[in-house]
Amino acid sequence: DYARALPLFEESAEKLSENPEVAYHLGMAYYNKGERTLARKHLENAVNTNAQYLGVNEARETLQKL
Repeated sequence: DYARALPLFEESAEKLSENPEVAYHLGMAYYNKGERTLARKHLENAVNTNAQYLGVNEARETLQKL
């Protein structure tokens, strides 16, 4: 349920702004709500790192769709 999860992801992103996995979850939540501009911003933050985490490939694939 992205509508309920979005505020939690936003709060996490404020506290952990450098965490690419948090950016991934926030970006995917925006994507699934149809907020393409915000999704792109956060998914770009999620993939512009060398960090490996569950979802990094999905973040890259979703960015290609935007």
